[in-house]
Formats: sequence, C-alpha cells, structure tokens
Amino acid sequence: MKTAFFVLLSFFVSASAFADEVKEAQYEVPVREELKPFAAFSIPAVTTTELDGEQVQLDYLLPLELTGNPNRIVMSGSYDRSGGATFKGAHATAQCKADAAAWTCSVRFRGLDLNSVKALEAIHRGATTPQEAEGRAEVARSFFSDPIGILTYPGTSTY
Repeated sequence: MKTAFFVLLSFFVSASAFADEVKEAQYEVPVREELKPFAAFSIPAVTTTELDGEQVQLDYLLPLELTGNPNRIVMSGSYDRSGGATFKGAHATAQCKADAAAWTCSVRFRGLDLNSVKALEAIHRGATTPQEAEGRAEVARSFFSDPIGILTYPGTSTY
C-alpha cells in the first residue's frame, strides 16, 4: 500500500513539474521617444513549459499589429543561478533577466512571416484614434526594418 502511494505521489509531482504555465505578457518595440506611447502591445498568452530539470520552453504569438501574419515564437533555454536566462528558437533568440515580479527579455527575431498591408489593417481595427493608428503604424515600420524588442511577463528567477 505504501509503495502504491509513493508511486502515485511521484507521478503527480513529476506531472506538475512539466505543466504549462500561461501568463499575459507585454511586447515593446524600442523606438524614439515620441512613439513610445504606441510601442507596447499585449500578448494574451505566453506559455512557459518546463521540459526537464534545466530546460524551459517559451511559446507565444507576436501581435498581428507588428507582423500582419501569425508568427508563433517557440524558444527553449535554461535559467541560470544569477536570475538570468538565454532562449533560442527557429525565429528568435532572447536574453532575459528576472526581478522580484517579472522576466524581461531582449528578443531578436529572424525569418518572420511579415505582411505590412495586413499589419496596417490590424492596427486600424484596434486603434481608437487616428493618432494612435499613425503612431502604431510607425512602430510597425520600425519593427519591419529591425525586428527586435522587449518581452515582459510575470514570474521570478525561480521560473
């Protein structure tokens, strides 16, 4: 009976260690000062999955306002003892640091499926003013020419 209990307990512990954790995040494109009010985009779900004792996977969709076409970003990496992490994937690399409440990652993208016409359509659908639409369009143009940014999501250095 004790053996069955410990086997069952170890199954639940190991299953929870590999569980997905979904968090809302923010993605910000680095731009000149006057465009900063338009540079932050919500990412409804960043999924973090512990793959094994050291490897973690990040998985999220970039905002359509920046890309036009859906671009799923999947990166794997590991957290280090200093509260940092490095992630790499087919379309992105990220250097991350944690503070008491969140992870902040500098991300560089490559090989994205971009469509400027669709990005502008998504911007105009979501904008509440003409100024917001123009500002977000400028941010998208900046992203198209240099696809980098800052991903911030809740969490601590312990994942």
